[in-house]
Amino acid sequence: MYRHVLSLSMLLLLVLGGCASQQDLDALRWEVNDLQTKVVRMDRKQMSDYASLKKQSEQLFKDQAELESHYTDIMTQITDIQGRIDELSSSSSKVQADKEEIKKLESDIASIKEYLGMTSGGKPSLYELGLKEYREKKYDRAIRFLNQYVKTNPGQPMSGDAYFLIAESLYAKGKYEDAILAYDTVLKRYRKSKRIPQCLLREAMAFMNLKDKETANLILKRLTRQYPGSDQARAAKKLLVRGK
Repeated sequence: MYRHVLSLSMLLLLVLGGCASQQDLDALRWEVNDLQTKVVRMDRKQMSDYASLKKQSEQLFKDQAELESHYTDIMTQITDIQGRIDELSSSSSKVQADKEEIKKLESDIASIKEYLGMTSGGKPSLYELGLKEYREKKYDRAIRFLNQYVKTNPGQPMSGDAYFLIAESLYAKGKYEDAILAYDTVLKRYRKSKRIPQCLLREAMAFMNLKDKETANLILKRLTRQYPGSDQARAAKKLLVRGK
């Protein structure tokens, strides 16, 4: 490029000095045209390079924007994962607490079953069998199961209930004297039983069925005196009024 410019300069000097021939003029034209062509090519190349650089720059900005977007997405995912981890940790603690609560409830249920004379594993106890037969009014079978229960579980709190159901079964069969003995067993052996007011009322009624009104009234008065707020005491008062 530099040589072309130097040659062109010399030809111009010859033309200006009046020493240039036609051949020199043609050479000058050729040099000028060649120079213009090269200048155009250089301009085009520069424009092409500029366009390429611009495109690369735009791609770089685009890539940077995508990277920033990916970074934001990744950070969001990390935050979500951390939140799930925290939630799982909290859930794990809650599950452990729930397991402990379930274990405690199972222990409470076992204690209640033991108190009620119920066996575990789904097999009914003698008490449950006796209660079932009593509800179905199969009193002889109920008495048999309940007697077996009290013999094998004499110290259990539910033994008082078993004796009461035996007495009720005997009462239902019209065996009032035997029923009185069974009621009396509850009154003497299981004084803290919740069945005491019922036993007193039913025992008094058994005596009434035996035409022993005097003993019946004594028991009814005892019931109203010892358990004044009970339903049985209210029933006893009505019986006392009716018996006058």
